[in-house]
Amino acid sequence: MGALSDFVSGGGIISKYEEFTTSGTWTKDPAATWVYVECIGGGGGGADRSASFPGDANGGAGGEFLSRIFTASDLSASETVTVGSGGLGGNDSGGSSGGNSAFGSYLTALGANGGGQSASITSMPRSSSGDIPSADAALFIKHITFSQSSNGGSRTLRGGNCIYGGAGGGGTDGGGRGLGGSSEFGGNGGDGNADSGISGGSGQFPGGGGGGSNNGGGGGDGGDGVIRIWQW
Repeated sequence: MGALSDFVSGGGIISKYEEFTTSGTWTKDPAATWVYVECIGGGGGGADRSASFPGDANGGAGGEFLSRIFTASDLSASETVTVGSGGLGGNDSGGSSGGNSAFGSYLTALGANGGGQSASITSMPRSSSGDIPSADAALFIKHITFSQSSNGGSRTLRGGNCIYGGAGGGGTDGGGRGLGGSSEFGGNGGDGNADSGISGGSGQFPGGGGGGSNNGGGGGDGGDGVIRIWQW
């Protein structure tokens, strides 16, 4: 677990903020009335373009963002917190997917797909949009992004930008490289790399996608996910 801060507001309400960077257990404050949770899944690893894995090497997608506000009485005294790891960059292969980040059984932000090889947009994250009950839709904020590559031969293989979730990693077509996307509140994507034998850039924490690489350099790793919890 990362940062923990407690403070008492002017109205005498006890507020707590906790940031989980590793899996663990969250404990509810008996005085809490409301709990707000944000989850970001792990970013996908970038692909590695090589003789045995030819074609464009795409960056990994950015980890999904999902959040919800709860009435504290609806939650147990403690809940299991699972933080998804970033996917590993490929080695003469596509990158691996990032892990899911979950708050108990209530919220699961999916880890992003790893980069593959393609001449078109790829590495879309796995979406859980169908998991949100329609009656609760107003309690959710959701934003996902993806890593994109342009048509074959193009050198504009930039990763997708994002606001809340992780941004996508940049790709490479063997001659040009794309910069990683940027995220306002999540991790930026790693840059693609076109130089032989040099790895793609790693995605930043939380949830940034790894960059693709050229000629066996190794794709960049995705950024780990995070869970942030406020209670008051």
